[in-house]
Amino acid sequence: MEDDKKILRFRIEFITSEEDSDEVTGVIDNQKKVVELYELEGEDMKYRGFIPFSSIKKLEIIDKETEEE
Repeated sequence: MEDDKKILRFRIEFITSEEDSDEVTGVIDNQKKVVELYELEGEDMKYRGFIPFSSIKKLEIIDKETEEE
């Protein structure tokens, strides 16, 4: 279950509008049915809030494997 708590980068489209989308860093919490948002500052993680699943129309994980370029 530790894999459920990986910090990932997401592109989220909200149900309010097709044009209303954002890129965020966070963790999917299936038990709470939210995406918990974090801001990474060096090695520190700062909690920034959450987005409930009910507000999300589309969630896309952004592949960041090539960050070291």
